[in-house]
Amino acid sequence: MKIFVVDDDLISRMALIDAINSVGGDVFDLVEYESGDDAWRALQGKGVPPMLICCDIRMPGISGLELLEKVRAKSETKDLPFVLISSANDAETIKKAVASGVSGFIVKPFAHDDAKTRMSKALNLARHKSIESPAETMTRLKLSLERYKAYLSGLSGQVHHLMGELHNLNDGELKKIKDKCEPIRLGCTTLGMWRAAALLAFVKSEASSYEDMVDSLGEIIQQVHYQNTSL
Repeated sequence: MKIFVVDDDLISRMALIDAINSVGGDVFDLVEYESGDDAWRALQGKGVPPMLICCDIRMPGISGLELLEKVRAKSETKDLPFVLISSANDAETIKKAVASGVSGFIVKPFAHDDAKTRMSKALNLARHKSIESPAETMTRLKLSLERYKAYLSGLSGQVHHLMGELHNLNDGELKKIKDKCEPIRLGCTTLGMWRAAALLAFVKSEASSYEDMVDSLGEIIQQVHYQNTSL
């Protein structure tokens, strides 16, 4: 599950990554950028999008606030959870960020416990927008716990099988793998795994590459694991 960490200061990025790992374990693919310009170029590309952006407000080039405004103005990313890293004297900028739809703030210099608490809230928001809770899915589909676990196991098996086929792929056969994504996408949609379904819709497209498919299937495997550990 991809998260963008955007800050021109290496030490600040390290501290933020530590806060993320301390509340999220090692399930996240943390992608670091030294500038808002680099992060915006990545968002403009055709690769797998992040589920959350954590960005410093004050940077050379595109500031964190400007990046937030660009993200909110783009239809594909307008609902993407976005956390700004601010200093205590950023009160006026914070007002503008709230008006632009920021999802949360982490204040630096980082107090570890406070950063963990705020990051936990941000990750919960990102998950809520990405995936339905097991309890909600079971209620919606009127499933017993055993049946829900069986569905997750079946979905996991399909994804692992497709990943195996992908690793043994011969040149020119990628389309055959893409054609097999649709049943899995429908299964993800049924089980409330909305980001997984969106990723599969993306990898089915002509714009996606082999690397995009590997990244997407790997993330879906992580999401299934997360659902299992949430039971």
